[in-house]
Amino acid sequence: MKKTVTFIARNYPPSLNINGESVCDMIGFLEQHYPEINCNVVYVDKVTEHGGKKRKPLGNLVPVRNRFDRGPLRLLKLFYDGYMLIRRARKLKSDLYIITTSPPLLPFWASRGLGKRNKRALWALDLFPEMFKANGNIGENNFIYRRILKKTYADSPEFVIALGPKQALYITENCYGKKIPMSILPCGAFEGKPSETAPEWYDASRIIIGYCGNVHDAHNPDFIRFMIESVDPEKHLLVLALYGSKAPELIEFARDKPGVKLVGNVPREQLIFIDVHMVSLLPGFTHYAVPSKAVSAVTMGKPILFCGNPESDNWFMFQDAGWLIEDAPGMQAQIKSFCLNISKAGIEEKASKAAAYGPRLEEMVKASYRFVGDYISALP
Repeated sequence: MKKTVTFIARNYPPSLNINGESVCDMIGFLEQHYPEINCNVVYVDKVTEHGGKKRKPLGNLVPVRNRFDRGPLRLLKLFYDGYMLIRRARKLKSDLYIITTSPPLLPFWASRGLGKRNKRALWALDLFPEMFKANGNIGENNFIYRRILKKTYADSPEFVIALGPKQALYITENCYGKKIPMSILPCGAFEGKPSETAPEWYDASRIIIGYCGNVHDAHNPDFIRFMIESVDPEKHLLVLALYGSKAPELIEFARDKPGVKLVGNVPREQLIFIDVHMVSLLPGFTHYAVPSKAVSAVTMGKPILFCGNPESDNWFMFQDAGWLIEDAPGMQAQIKSFCLNISKAGIEEKASKAAAYGPRLEEMVKASYRFVGDYISALP
């Protein structure tokens, strides 16, 4: 008997976005292994240019018009996108709705618009409205914040897809206050062969450190700034491919600095040419976000340099495949010490640990896909 699942997300291919790619990957698996399941995707009709790989979209595409990108009404987009996505999804007959947490208030609108009569699951990427509190946009005791938070988690989903075990525990204990079926699906674990052709910036004689990705509210720009100041041009090459709200200032700071190479982007298949991948998460965002760049690096068999709270899933899951820079006073001294002591031999040791995670991450991803497919297939 045919079943239908509807995925709801802001981004979807051909947009270059890690969240949309993750949805597309799951749909590809379901179409191949669960032919009895039809997959709809309700998404915002907009193409973004950062953070992913161009690919063909899968599933039955249901785009929603993109509005309020520019001008004085841009703030309305925070509310408009989620509302319109749920409004459009309600018109589709579906056995299960899988609600991602992008755009920010999508789970809130789902709790209001889908109600208890429709089965839904939560795919936790970045947690909202908690992220608004973490970046200081609103106070924890603000009436509006408390109201939205309460409504967002008022009804328990059928299950939750979490990015890591620590985030899953946080959602269980702090969001819903009770046990909910959980599936752990790390974001950023991709199949595919790395490039055999080295990029023009590659220099085998030096240790290559890289930060490739978003520098926004949840990331500490001082981590990157201190690294720019600490690298030894004779020993190190720091490759920076930055975008996001905090990127322009960092790019200007890094321009013409010795030992630093600014690039537009580093394609995923070229991540293997970076010896150490920098990953940042401000402590106030712990469990609200789990940067995918750590998973992508480890999947490539490359170690990470993580700056954040050691309770974060990035460090909890991969601590033997990386180094920790605690986001606290004294960070600059920690980074200088790292640059002074890092060696090719030390990197190879950590890289061997990272490589061992590849098969485990691949199995975690497929186990999560099977969890979702089995649940939908068993629906009456």
